[in-house]
Amino acid sequence: MTARPQILIDPLTVCSLLLETRVNNQPLGTATGFCVTKANSTFLITNWHVVSGRNPDTNALLSTTGAVPDQLRVVHHASRVGVQGQA
Repeated sequence: MTARPQILIDPLTVCSLLLETRVNNQPLGTATGFCVTKANSTFLITNWHVVSGRNPDTNALLSTTGAVPDQLRVVHHASRVGVQGQA
């Protein structure tokens, strides 16, 4: 039987990232997410309601002002994804 390659998990990959939803460059709310890298591409994983601004069951807007996010600010733990020890 062939030994499986060892997979090392960077501790920062299991930490949540701070997300800030914005509309017209103004803060709307905060949320969390995390990154996954596959085939040299990095993807942000978060909940649908965070980026849509809508209730997933009713499709109603979450903001009392009717605002829908048009920007998403992501605060990473490093200056580049996958690089440890740099801020």
